[in-house]
Amino acid sequence: MTEFEQIASEFRKYQADFKDPVVLGALMASLKEERSATNLILKELSAKLDRIESRLATLEGAKTESRPAMVAEVDSDIIDFVRLQGKACSEDVQGKFQYKGKNAASARLNNLFRLGLLEKHQVGKKVYFTTK
Repeated sequence: MTEFEQIASEFRKYQADFKDPVVLGALMASLKEERSATNLILKELSAKLDRIESRLATLEGAKTESRPAMVAEVDSDIIDFVRLQGKACSEDVQGKFQYKGKNAASARLNNLFRLGLLEKHQVGKKVYFTTK
């Protein structure tokens, strides 16, 4: 008997078994049990993910209060400087962090503004940055 003939024979046997209502009932009961077990596993995973998300939210809240996450150390230092001063312009940052020109300090401040970490206020020709 070839492999194909063997597979065909098994298929015909299963085909005949599936016509029996007892076999179909047993398969349906088995599927129901598997689905219930899968639903319990998914429910547990969902609860664990919810706990992890709440912990992350708590940790992220603590980080944003002290130092913003995902910014360079110098940017974090600039934010701290602006917070201490109340407001700062590019010239202030240039002097404090010893940049050669105002452009570098201005670029850093504008980047922090784009990230939503600083607020921008124009007073005459000067632009001042404050913390949120």
